[in-house]
Amino acid sequence: MNASAASQPVTSLSLSDLRETVGLVRDRDDPFFHHWLSAADPLSDYEQQALERLKQNYSDFSMA
Repeated sequence: MNASAASQPVTSLSLSDLRETVGLVRDRDDPFFHHWLSAADPLSDYEQQALERLKQNYSDFSMA
């Protein structure tokens, strides 16, 4: 981590800062929550659409 990022207040860090300083990467294959998802009820059409919008918004935001 470079010195300027280490001295930066957490409230001012962005995803871009974390990618550059600590090598943050998205891992869609991580089974961290797998045990929660395997027993979950299926999403309704409305919930699935909301989830897709959320994923798209996150993707758009994280690429900025």
